[in-house]
Amino acid sequence: GIFTNFDVSKQTQRPFLFLAATIMVVVGMIFVRLTSQVSYLMIPLFVSLIAIGIYQVINRKIKASVHVGVLTIFVTLLILIFGSNLLPSVILIPIVAWARITEREHTLLEVITGFIIGVVFSILLIFLLQ
Repeated sequence: GIFTNFDVSKQTQRPFLFLAATIMVVVGMIFVRLTSQVSYLMIPLFVSLIAIGIYQVINRKIKASVHVGVLTIFVTLLILIFGSNLLPSVILIPIVAWARITEREHTLLEVITGFIIGVVFSILLIFLLQ
């Protein structure tokens, strides 16, 4: 296959992954537009495109943890949508970060970078969705 493992551990293989993700998001945007879905669905899709681009640029230097970044955004959105009852789900972020480091898929710096990207895009989504 194109990737040597499920986590796409080799940085040289990640550009194809980012390209595939970009194509999927653009297809999603086209689908939302063509089917006259609610327009606020475009905001997370557009922010996803920007995030993919940021990850792709950062990936040239370090292999930032997409797992931690996406989970950070996902947990933030769950709490925003469903309320503070889901606040305990925040514990998932350090658990996944620890697992990524323990499994030697990422360094501490890569996990922290992924988390920071997740926080920045969570703030951007909160701002844009209000």
